[in-house]
Amino acid sequence: MDEFLNQAQLAGELRLFDLQFEKALSQINGKRCPELSLAAALVSNRLASGDTCVALADVESLGVYTNPDLKPFIETPPSVAAWREVLLAQKVVGRPAQHSRAELKPDDQHTDENSPPEALNDKTPLILDAKNRLYLGRYWHYERSLLSSIGRLLELPAPVVDQKLLSSGLEKLFQQSEDIDWQSVAAAMAVFSRLCVITGGPGTGKTYTVAAILTLLEQQAKAGKVPVIALAAPTGKAAARLTESVQSAFQKIHHTNPSAYHDIEAVTLHRLLGIRPGKLQPRFNRDNPLPCDLLIIDEASMVDLPLMTRTFEALADDCRIVLLGDKDQLASVESGIVLGDMCGGLKEVQFSESVCKRLQQVTRLDVSVYPQSEGRIANHIVHLQKSHRSVDSGGINAIAKAVNRGDAASCLDHFKSTAFDSLTLLPHTVDNIDSTLRKTVVPVYQNIQANDDPQKAIDQMSRVCVLCALKNGRSGAEGINRRVEALLATAGAIHRNNDRSANRIDNYYPGKPVMITENNSVQNLFNGDHGLVLADPQTNELRVHFPGEQQTRAFAPGRLPEHQTFYAMTIHKSQGSEYDTVLVILPDTDSEILSRELLYTAITRARKQVIVIANEQQLRTAIETRVERQSGLLDALWPQQPAKPAVPRRKKKPLPDGVPLQTTLDF
Repeated sequence: MDEFLNQAQLAGELRLFDLQFEKALSQINGKRCPELSLAAALVSNRLASGDTCVALADVESLGVYTNPDLKPFIETPPSVAAWREVLLAQKVVGRPAQHSRAELKPDDQHTDENSPPEALNDKTPLILDAKNRLYLGRYWHYERSLLSSIGRLLELPAPVVDQKLLSSGLEKLFQQSEDIDWQSVAAAMAVFSRLCVITGGPGTGKTYTVAAILTLLEQQAKAGKVPVIALAAPTGKAAARLTESVQSAFQKIHHTNPSAYHDIEAVTLHRLLGIRPGKLQPRFNRDNPLPCDLLIIDEASMVDLPLMTRTFEALADDCRIVLLGDKDQLASVESGIVLGDMCGGLKEVQFSESVCKRLQQVTRLDVSVYPQSEGRIANHIVHLQKSHRSVDSGGINAIAKAVNRGDAASCLDHFKSTAFDSLTLLPHTVDNIDSTLRKTVVPVYQNIQANDDPQKAIDQMSRVCVLCALKNGRSGAEGINRRVEALLATAGAIHRNNDRSANRIDNYYPGKPVMITENNSVQNLFNGDHGLVLADPQTNELRVHFPGEQQTRAFAPGRLPEHQTFYAMTIHKSQGSEYDTVLVILPDTDSEILSRELLYTAITRARKQVIVIANEQQLRTAIETRVERQSGLLDALWPQQPAKPAVPRRKKKPLPDGVPLQTTLDF
C-alpha cells in the first residue's frame, strides 16, 4: 500500500499532504494498516476536492485511481464489507453514537446489534457511518449539527401571522395575474416560515423579493416592535451588491414613504458572526446567538459546510432564516454543496396539501396542482422561474437553460442562430482573443481613463469583464490581464516604465482595475471588492477608489490589503457580480476544471451580451460534465430521493502542499 500511495502522489492523484496526514493518523492509531492508510489518504484528498466524505461503495465500484500507470501497484480496492470491518477495528475510526431525534433522518443512528457499546464512538479522528461514508471527524460533526439546526427550525411552531394583512400586502407588492407569481409565494413563505430557501437564476427577482419580505414584516409589526433584520453574503462584493439592490427595490416600493429598513446594509458572513483569525469559536455562536429576528443570506450557493453550520448554530431560538441563491451555480470553493443538497435537485415546487391551502389563503393563487411533497424540507423551498430581464431578447436565458439541461446540441444551435444578437461563439485562437479584447475591453477602459468623476468611472467598470476558467496560463486570468495591459499600452492608454531594462508596465497607472483578495475590516475592504486607480486632479498622485455611500473611498496604493489586477478574473471569483458584457475564455485543451456549473455561472454573470471563446470540443465537455460532491446531507434531507449512481471522478490537479499539518489534524 505504501508503494501505491507514493506512486499516486508522484502521478498527481494524491498530494504530499495526503500522505503526511495518513502517516500521522497511522501513528496515532499505533499500528500500520493498509486499509486505514488508503482510507485516510482518500479522505484528506477528497476533502480538498470539495467532498465532505468518501463513499466506500463508489471507491469499490470505480477504483481508487484514474491514471492507468498506477494499475501495477494496486488492482482492486477492498470490498466494502471487508473494508468496513477492518476500519471499525482501528482505534482512530469510530461510528456515530445515538443522536437527538431533532435530526431529519435517523439513518446514522443505526447500530449493529452485535456491536459492543464501546464501539459506538463519535470522538475519533475518522467517522464511518451506517451507509459506509467515511468522514474526517469534524466534518461529520458539521453535518450533524447543521441537520439538527434545520430539524429544530422545521419542528418549531410557525410564527403568528395576520393572514388578512399579509394577503393585502402581497396584492400591493406583486402584480395579480392568473399565472402563479413565485415571487409572491416566496415572500409569503418567508413571512410564515422559520426556514425559507429561495432559489432562482439571475433576473428572477430574488433581491426584490427580499425588499418585499422586509416590507411585509414591517406591516405585520403594526404598532409593535419592528423585527431586527440582518442581511449577509459570503463576500464583500456580494454584500455590497445586495445592499445596493435591496435599497433600489425599496425606492420602487416605498417611493416617499419612510421605512424602518430603507438604509439597511448587508455585511459579510464572517463579519456578521465575528469570525476572528486564530480563534476557534466566532463571537456569535450557540451560547451567544445573533441579536436578530430574521437573517437573510444572499449567494448561499457560495457558503461552505463549516460556515453554514456556524451560521445556523448562531441563530437564536426565535430567529428565522431565509437563504437566497442559485442552486445551479458553482458550489463553494471549500468543502460541501449545502444549497444544492438542501434543494435536493428538485425541478419544480413540491408543497404538501396543508402548505398549498395556506398559500392559497394569502396569495389567492392555485398552487395545489403541484405534487405533494415527499420530504419535510420541500415545504420550505421556492423556485423563482420567470426571468425579468428582457435586454438580451432571451438569448442568455436560452443558453443558460440548455447548459443546465446538459444539452450541448441546443446550446451550440443557440450560438449559431441569428435570432440572438446577444450570443457569440468564437474558436479558441490567439487572434480571436486579441481582436475581441480590442473590441470589448480596450474601449471601455480608454473611456474610464477619460472620465473625471471617480464614481462614474467605477460604474463604467460594470460594462465588461473577462472570465477565465483557469487562473494561470496564456488563456488564464493572469495571462489575459497581462494581454489587456499590453493592448492598452499599444493603444497609448497606459505607459511603460522608464526603466527600459525592466520593459514592463507600471505597477499602478490611471485606469487600472484592482480586486481585493483578503479581508481587512479596519479599512472596510473585503475579498472580492473592486476598485479603480485614478490620478488626483490636484496633485496628480495615484489613489485607488472604491464605491462608497455618498462618494468613493480613496486609498494610497501602498495601504491596500492583498489585491490583484482584474480586467480578467476566474469564473469562481465572479460569483455575486454582474456585467453588461461578459467574455468567457475556456482553455483550448480538456481540463479537469471544465463543468456545467462553471459555464452556467460564467454565462449568467452577463446582463446583455455573452461572448464565448472556446473550441467546440471543450464547450461540449463543459456542458456534459457535472460537478458531483459526496456528502450525507442529501440523504438526510431527502429520504425518498433515489441514491445517486456512482460517477467516475475526473482527475483533479493537486492542490498546493504548503498547509501546516496541524490544520487538517484539528479533528
